[in-house]
Amino acid sequence: MSGVQPQEDGRLECLECGGWFRLLPPHLGAAHQISAAEYREAHQLPRTLGLRAQDLAEHAREQGRTRYAARADIREAMERGRTVAPATSAVRSSQETAQRPGVVAARRRGGAGKAAAARARVDQAAQAAGFADLAEFLAVRCASGRQVTEMAKELGLPRGTVSGWLHRLQADGSLDQAD
Repeated sequence: MSGVQPQEDGRLECLECGGWFRLLPPHLGAAHQISAAEYREAHQLPRTLGLRAQDLAEHAREQGRTRYAARADIREAMERGRTVAPATSAVRSSQETAQRPGVVAARRRGGAGKAAAARARVDQAAQAAGFADLAEFLAVRCASGRQVTEMAKELGLPRGTVSGWLHRLQADGSLDQAD
């Protein structure tokens, strides 16, 4: 049933395979190569729906309450109705973290399985449009002068995804250079 996440005896049912788990995201990535966000979208679940057993969610809430109680600086800031750090500081911190050598290396590694799963998803979208794979779809559509935005709508994929694959395929020679 779409839009409902079955729960029973402290476990959640995976709507992809029917297995029962206390914590779905690790299973989704390992077994189905999809993120929690992709899973929620595919099964029309709310973005805010937690994908962990109720007792695990309560435990996490309790840990948050404990941290809140132990940190006077956080309590004081929240009582004044302000955030602890301005949003610009959080963005800057995130950008700095993204540039750390270990983070950059992990992002580059990505893993062959991850890349293969991503390619399989875009090839599947092209096959649904009547083409053998994404390379054939892009070659035909680029030759007919289609814009990336139009191709993305036809495939039901984000524009950035289609643009990225177009550039990748052009760079590795799988696709002739298109305008």
